[in-house]
Amino acid sequence: MTEFSSNEKQIIEIQASELKADHWSLLLSADPEREKILAYLPSCRIFCIERQAQTIAIALLQNAAEKDAAEDSASPKECELINIAVAEDFQGQGLAKRLIQHCIDIAKDLACQAIWIGTGNSSLSQLALYQKMGFRLVEIVPDFFSAYSPKIIENGIVCQDMLRLKRSLL
Repeated sequence: MTEFSSNEKQIIEIQASELKADHWSLLLSADPEREKILAYLPSCRIFCIERQAQTIAIALLQNAAEKDAAEDSASPKECELINIAVAEDFQGQGLAKRLIQHCIDIAKDLACQAIWIGTGNSSLSQLALYQKMGFRLVEIVPDFFSAYSPKIIENGIVCQDMLRLKRSLL
C-alpha cells in the first residue's frame, strides 16, 4: 500500500474530454463494458483524486434531471453515483469513502432528496462500505450482469444481480 500526504488527496472535477488512459483503466475496473460507460458518461460529473499526475481514484455522479427519466427509477430530485473505482495500490486508505462523501455533498448542493448507488451481488466490500455510509438496500435487479462477457467473478462469486442502494439526503 502506497501512502501519500493529505495535500495529495484533493478531489478535482474534470470533463469527459479530459479522460486519459489512467481514468479509463479505473472506470473499466468498475464497469468492464466500455459501451455502457460511454452511454452514461455524457450525463455525469467526473471527480478524481490524483497523485503525481496519475489518477488513483475516480467517481461519476449522474444527476437524474440531466438524463432520460424513463431510463431509471430515480426521480429528477435524485442523483446516482454510477461508477467509482480506486487503484489497487491505494485501496483501503479511505479514498472511496472520501469520493462518496464528496458526491453526497454535491448531491445536497443540487437539492437532491436522495442518492442511489448500485453494485454487484459479488461486491462484498463495496456493499459493506455503502451501508456504513448510510445507503440502504432497496432493490435487486436480477441478471443485470449476466450478459457481461467475460463473466465477472469476485470473492469466488459470479456477479449476476445488481443490488441498488439509496441514501436519503433530507
